[in-house]
Amino acid sequence: MKTRLLTVLMCAVLLLQITTKVQAQAKSIVLGNQNPEAKWYNPFYPQVLDSVDVMDNSGTHKYGIAKVEYDAKQRITKIEDQYYGDKVECIYEDRDNETLITDKTFYRDGNEWKESSSRNIYAYDNNGFQTMEAYSYYNDETKTWEMYRKEEYSKQGDVFTQINYELDGETGKLTKDRKYEDSYNESGKTTMSAYYYWSEEYNDWEGDSKTEYEYDEEGRKVLDISYDWNSATGKWKISYKAEYVYDRRGDQVEYMVYGWLQSYWNPRHGTKREYVYDNNGRKQSYKQYNWRVSKWEYDYSHLYEYTYDDKGNAISRIETSEDGENRYKEEYAYDDKGNQTMFAEYTWDVNEWRGYEKNECAYDNKGNIVLNIEYAWDLETKIWILKRKGECAYDEHGNKTILVDLYADYQGVSWRSGSKEVFVFDANNKRIERRVYSWDEDIQAWDDDDDYYTKYNSYGNVSEKRDSYTYVYHYRGDGTGINNSIKANQNIYISGNTLYICTPISETITVYSVTGELLYTFAKPAGEASFTLNNTKHQMLIVRTESGEIKKILN
Repeated sequence: MKTRLLTVLMCAVLLLQITTKVQAQAKSIVLGNQNPEAKWYNPFYPQVLDSVDVMDNSGTHKYGIAKVEYDAKQRITKIEDQYYGDKVECIYEDRDNETLITDKTFYRDGNEWKESSSRNIYAYDNNGFQTMEAYSYYNDETKTWEMYRKEEYSKQGDVFTQINYELDGETGKLTKDRKYEDSYNESGKTTMSAYYYWSEEYNDWEGDSKTEYEYDEEGRKVLDISYDWNSATGKWKISYKAEYVYDRRGDQVEYMVYGWLQSYWNPRHGTKREYVYDNNGRKQSYKQYNWRVSKWEYDYSHLYEYTYDDKGNAISRIETSEDGENRYKEEYAYDDKGNQTMFAEYTWDVNEWRGYEKNECAYDNKGNIVLNIEYAWDLETKIWILKRKGECAYDEHGNKTILVDLYADYQGVSWRSGSKEVFVFDANNKRIERRVYSWDEDIQAWDDDDDYYTKYNSYGNVSEKRDSYTYVYHYRGDGTGINNSIKANQNIYISGNTLYICTPISETITVYSVTGELLYTFAKPAGEASFTLNNTKHQMLIVRTESGEIKKILN
């Protein structure tokens, strides 16, 4: 039962926490994403939150206060909302090899605090590795706390394992349910991924799927081997493999898929792709073949062909079937500096192209995207119509000062909703204020009366925030006793198609797919930075920092 003030307070506390995780399957712990390796200190914002005042937006009436308490190790032990009557307590049990954390929530009943019917429990080893996360409820009949779900995490060598337990309704006990295994090489690329479910019949784990990945010295994927489960033997059995072949220039020239037939690889269920490049290393086409058992040979399936402008930029990719009929098309455009300004997708509909999705971009003279417009295809008029628009502005130091996000109505005629964020920086390029405005559909303009803001102090912590109420944050201390030598990322997350990272140093950031394919490499300055990710929607991504942190997140 966490109400508005308590939620806002917890968000402020998160600014004082570290969000890096040491494992692929890492989870959030008490009050959000905190890194136990950092002992719940923040080496980048050396202040300790003491309390938050809540007032009306005129600033004349004070509704209440929320306070934070800490133990001798500066770990949060209690957050109490004295106005709404909510409280969170964190109980720490330091053992020889681990620390257990119990998260309790309370609500006020008259003058008495009463605990809610749920608790969360977390465990970390002495290296800061999360080993367990459990959820429990209070059984009114037995007057005891009972777990209904638990997740265990372990690391052996380069293999990360997560085991899920669920409550058995018949026995009333936790039983094994799912198991996940993932391993990564030194470059952060996935070398193995496996999934199991618990079999009551065999009283053992039954495999569902498993894939192993291999890479060459250049980090390019050269082999995938997939496995199915043999219930009779209780072991994995080879299912198929995919091979990737590259030429001397590093261009992929072949992709082959084989099925495993008793004791040898067979193209029976296979796929083959052949890539063709010009003398400049540009991909001209690739053909795909599927194995036909009736012919006992590869049969041509479809063709992708690429075209380029006189500067070597790809401007189209067209897929045709084995009969030469159109299937799919992509088109691209660029500005004079080579920045991509347009991307459009089409599918073939009987005798004409039907639009699917289109994006247009514009850049400033430093290469920052300042305009992004999304279009949808109108089936009746057969033209592109407005769907969404994003705008950005930057100051002379490269700080993002304006961020606009607008959504069009279904006819693509007017804007129906949206938000605008305005950021203010001081002379040292530290963000000191953030204001948020909403779009008024009736007057087709920004609502100046709807002025929500967040202000930051010199340490980068929230000092004041306004939405339906005004919140004033109070801190104590200037960082005395806070460990400033801890190396960890302060924040890594994705919102929309933007990757946000805050680390104290300048470093290289690499982003991989779960299959180990390198998707992006970014040079990040010290502090907070954001990067645009294209065509990665609904994908699991692995973000790796040069300082050695790895985080697995879903876009």
